[in-house]
Amino acid sequence: NEGIAASRRAQERVRAAGIRSRLAEADQKLSDGPYDDAINMYELILKSDAGNAEAMTGVARARLAKAAEEAVFKPRTKKPSGGE
Repeated sequence: NEGIAASRRAQERVRAAGIRSRLAEADQKLSDGPYDDAINMYELILKSDAGNAEAMTGVARARLAKAAEEAVFKPRTKKPSGGE
């Protein structure tokens, strides 16, 4: 039935628009931080659209950014050895 097919296409357009909106929001979180918020948003997108390449790339970028930030700002627990 053509009416059913049209309805399904309309539903898919609405779903795709929602995903694009959430991707934009996750991208903004990735830019502004905190990275955990971006990671959570990308993972939510992947729960509803497991093959979404943008969300997969975004979550990988957010995890790398978080790891880099933690490596740079992690307080030292030991004094450097040597010298004195």
